[in-house]
Amino acid sequence: APGRRPFAVEGAVGVLLPQTGVFALAVIGAYVWIAWRVLLIARMTGNDLHAAAAFALLVMVGTGLFQEEAYFAPLAHAMFMALAGMIIGAAMRSGLLDRPGAAASVLSSGSR
Repeated sequence: APGRRPFAVEGAVGVLLPQTGVFALAVIGAYVWIAWRVLLIARMTGNDLHAAAAFALLVMVGTGLFQEEAYFAPLAHAMFMALAGMIIGAAMRSGLLDRPGAAASVLSSGSR
């Protein structure tokens, strides 16, 4: 029958994988990359809200392995992506990401 699968597809990754193939990993990789950028901004600014947003986004990505609602419910993953977008946008507008060597210095330093 159309729409039936011979295996369980409960998680969001299980839904994305049959539909988009290996490109589902690109979608998940983009989520992780965005969380990593927010975490870099958190280390540059010292703002704990930014670090919490990055951690929450990574938790949602991990939860998506087991629950379909983690990615596709409007109040779940989309709200954290919107918060991450506002953080990255504010950092870009303020020129925080344009400073030469800013990201490299954050990566090489062990603490804030």
